[in-house]
Amino acid sequence: MSIGEAATSLALLTGCVFVLLAALGLWRFDDLYSRIHAATKAITLGVLLVIVAAALRMTHLDDTLKLILAAIF
Repeated sequence: MSIGEAATSLALLTGCVFVLLAALGLWRFDDLYSRIHAATKAITLGVLLVIVAAALRMTHLDDTLKLILAAIF
């Protein structure tokens, strides 16, 4: 396993864990503001890490730039 594959796997796994924690926060928290906080913070970081993992796996620069723009917007 190369360093790029390890970094991709780590970013993807970490992103999935953050999305799972956000889902657990939505299920576990009682009031609306706590649920909103769990959803926005953890899911945003999780999705960004998944996009980073996908960008690391891309071979063409055009695809990588599209993913970076998706992460920015």
